[in-house]
Amino acid sequence: MIDCNPSVNSNTQNCNCVVERMYTIEYTNDEYLLKGTVIDKCSIPVENAIVLLTVHYNDDYSPYQKDLGYVKTNSKGQFCISLKNDCDIEYSITIFNPLVPIC
Repeated sequence: MIDCNPSVNSNTQNCNCVVERMYTIEYTNDEYLLKGTVIDKCSIPVENAIVLLTVHYNDDYSPYQKDLGYVKTNSKGQFCISLKNDCDIEYSITIFNPLVPIC
């Protein structure tokens, strides 16, 4: 869960909340290339944010969804995912804040 509450140690709002994703889609006959940038509410790129890709199969007999995997954003908040071009499949992405290491 993403916490968007003001930081206790700051005079401004906590900017570590992922609130925006901007993306473009390029495609050929066989695949789509989804490229995007994850930014926080202060418009700062979010490094190491998790971008989860879910596929939604629209089969009339048994429609279902499945998580396919994830990518992490680079230091500029950018990510890139290659997707199969198939009219029977829909994709969705979910953005999560970067993971906090547990020691």
